[in-house]
Amino acid sequence: MTENNTDGRGAGGDEAQPKPTLKDFGRGTRPLKRALIFGALTLVPVWAACLAAFWYADGTPGAWGALIGGLIGGGYILLTAVTVLLAGRGALEFLPLLVLGGFLIKIVLVIIAFAVLSRMEFYTDLSLAVTTIVCLVIVLAAELFGAARTRTPIVS
Repeated sequence: MTENNTDGRGAGGDEAQPKPTLKDFGRGTRPLKRALIFGALTLVPVWAACLAAFWYADGTPGAWGALIGGLIGGGYILLTAVTVLLAGRGALEFLPLLVLGGFLIKIVLVIIAFAVLSRMEFYTDLSLAVTTIVCLVIVLAAELFGAARTRTPIVS
């Protein structure tokens, strides 16, 4: 009796299959890449507007607060998308671990940054807080819009 093997794995079928990654799903990263582009393109004018407004209102200390706030607020959200894209290059079972680890590292870095900044007086607190919150919300909304408006094929 001959063995009719149609799955292409050999006679025994014992060969291990390679672990799937996001690349195996074709355009699975397209919405995330588009969200990253939308977020970055939205951050620039919002950050510039905050920088100009606080420089006009508070002078150089206001500009420093807006500059740092944009780095923290916009960078935090954009790094989330970058973390997920980079984590998706590996095996999918590690994706949640890498994304959660990225979140924890970012939270610790933001806490350290605010702890260090709280002792300094070269910026205004209002410009830092407002710019951080505005950049967080606007960039997050832009990323959501970019990802939601991306056309992706549906496979069933």
